[in-house]
Amino acid sequence: MREDSQKNFSGWWLWPNVTFNIFPGQQNLLVFHMLPITAEKSVGYCDYFFIDGNVNEEAQALMDWEGNILEKEDNDLIVAAHRGMKSLVMQQGIFVIHPDRHDISEAPLAHFNTLVSQAVKAIAP
Repeated sequence: MREDSQKNFSGWWLWPNVTFNIFPGQQNLLVFHMLPITAEKSVGYCDYFFIDGNVNEEAQALMDWEGNILEKEDNDLIVAAHRGMKSLVMQQGIFVIHPDRHDISEAPLAHFNTLVSQAVKAIAP
């Protein structure tokens, strides 16, 4: 991916389990839908949409990168975090919050975590 890619990326979350992403390059929309199966297993579905239905070489490279690199990195982090939480050494996860660097800050993830915690507490017996 190009160095300026983060400047041209846009993403939105639809509570509780859908993201919409627009990547740089050919006009596109990625809809990522996460479905929990159990407390420790989820399935994710990625659907790409392109204006004319045709995918150019740059867009195909982006989809390959997203599917083979980014998703694997994210999945490996999630598996490691679950392993850490199960070890009972960690009481909570850690988020990188940087108010001046929106490209690296995990503030949205921390906010999402808070929403999930509140929702679980609201339905817990």
